[in-house]
Amino acid sequence: MTFNFRALLILGTLLLGILALAGVAVTVWTSLASDRENLDLAPERTSGSSDAPGADLSGRGPTLDPLAQPGVPPATADSVRPGLRTPSGLDLSDPAFRKAHLADLLARRPIPWSEVAELLALMTEPLDPAMRARLLEALKVGDRNGALQALVNAHDPAFVPELFAIVDDPGAAVGARRVALQVLGRMPAGERDALVKELEARLAGHSAPDAEVLSAIALRGGAEAMRAVSEYVLRSPDASALGQSLVGRLDVARDPAAAAVLAEALGRVQAPAALDTLVRLAGQEGAALLAASLIALDRDDQPAELRQRVFESLALTGSAEAIAHLLAVSRQPGQFGEYATLALAQLSSAAPEAREALLAELERATLNPRPELAKAALLESLGTLQVQAALPQVVSSLRDASERVRNSAVRSLGRMGPSARAHVSEIGRLFASGSEATRVVVAMSLGSIGGADAARELEELVKLPNLGPSLQRTLAYALDTARGGPDQAGVARED
Repeated sequence: MTFNFRALLILGTLLLGILALAGVAVTVWTSLASDRENLDLAPERTSGSSDAPGADLSGRGPTLDPLAQPGVPPATADSVRPGLRTPSGLDLSDPAFRKAHLADLLARRPIPWSEVAELLALMTEPLDPAMRARLLEALKVGDRNGALQALVNAHDPAFVPELFAIVDDPGAAVGARRVALQVLGRMPAGERDALVKELEARLAGHSAPDAEVLSAIALRGGAEAMRAVSEYVLRSPDASALGQSLVGRLDVARDPAAAAVLAEALGRVQAPAALDTLVRLAGQEGAALLAASLIALDRDDQPAELRQRVFESLALTGSAEAIAHLLAVSRQPGQFGEYATLALAQLSSAAPEAREALLAELERATLNPRPELAKAALLESLGTLQVQAALPQVVSSLRDASERVRNSAVRSLGRMGPSARAHVSEIGRLFASGSEATRVVVAMSLGSIGGADAARELEELVKLPNLGPSLQRTLAYALDTARGGPDQAGVARED
């Protein structure tokens, strides 16, 4: 009995140990699973350049949620799920911890501005006055680029009057005032229309000092911003000087309300200089709603320079209505037909039905009053648009009697990229007997097409005698690009 009792005691102890180990294993597994979930970052946002507001400049991973475009606030702290971590592993789901972490970042030397920008993109809670003061101090007398990168992500509306105080301070540095206006134009803090009106109140009536204020208004976007800009342009004595500050900043392609305000202004403006600036504002890719207003300005009572600008803006919209008008005018004799034809060569986008119309126009280019110019322009645009159905006509144009047409055909194939690889030999044959301009076009197009065949073709061209230093550099660049070298920008390559 003693032996059996001891055996049972030992067996019971072993069973208890096994159960304890199983409990530990379950706890560890649960912890690991939780950590895996917490380490799952928000989807990475891409940016056109490394110095874009909110971009991840640290090289450690994706940004949390940078400001993608003016007037569109980043993800709010309310949307942050528990356990969200930075690339360094910090959990930012707790507002109190976010504030403490921001204070820590601002106390470092140098300040890691990319991390501050990421953090401010998440913080919708008000900041402590000391934190705001530190950020504004950097804007005034410190690293203004870093402060700009961070403040364009700020949600705290308390920054708005503080930034306006810098703008209004006659003793503020010019750079500080400029950065403050850029922040006011781009930060998600503040009510958009109210902020536009505050900015508008600071316009002095002279284009040179007002350019940066107008730029901030344009960046805020919306119908109210378009109203303010349009009215300023209408009453400005030097409206033509404003285009550089405004073009491309006010989105009229994706904002129907802003487009409607601009359309109304285009319909009532009389001064050619003001019209010229507003026509330039209308020239945005996808701004189909403005095509009719632009077409209405193509009249005999308008200056030739303005009508040329109208054609350019119509081409930029890429709408079917705009391109149909340009094609119709391009068939007319005289300077306006030529202006419309040249505008067609500048197309960067086109609606599907417009692409078909361009291809059909190429087929009857010989009927145009200026057939050589028309064919060259249409080849350029079809290549830019990468209309694959145009390939047979583009390739046949390599044998055209006109050097202008041949060069446009070569450029067109270069813009079509890898889909034109079957024609690299025919392109290369134009090099030996071509002019200097043709040789440059051939080299650059072969580089853009890329791949093994294009690289071999360029390797043979490099060996030709009597090549000038400039052409040798062009060939070397093209060869490096064709091989997929560091200068290559986004063209697919063979494995």
